[in-house]
Amino acid sequence: MKQPQKLLLDWIAEVCSSEEVKWLEEEEKKFRSQGNERDLVLAFSKVPRKITRKDLNIGPEETFKAQTLKKNWHPENLDSEQAALEEIGKGKEVHQIDQDKMKESILFLEKEDQKIGAS
Repeated sequence: MKQPQKLLLDWIAEVCSSEEVKWLEEEEKKFRSQGNERDLVLAFSKVPRKITRKDLNIGPEETFKAQTLKKNWHPENLDSEQAALEEIGKGKEVHQIDQDKMKESILFLEKEDQKIGAS
């Protein structure tokens, strides 16, 4: 039987490009190997830039399959960005991440974007 994250990745792969899926897998592996919350926050803040928001079209059969893996899980409402966030965080809710670290990471990325735009 598949794990919830494998199921998420399969759904994401159905609607996203191979480059997007590869980025997501690399970020997830980086976080899993290093366990660094800063990397997790950075990955979370990059998702809207790296993953195109698309409907996953999860039907009743897939929802039932998901709920056999994770009680009270309702993936039928997820889009590709939300699923990517859940995949990276391995089910961590976004609100569980330190909000100050999230803001710090977003500011850092905005500054990096400005540097790139200025060059």
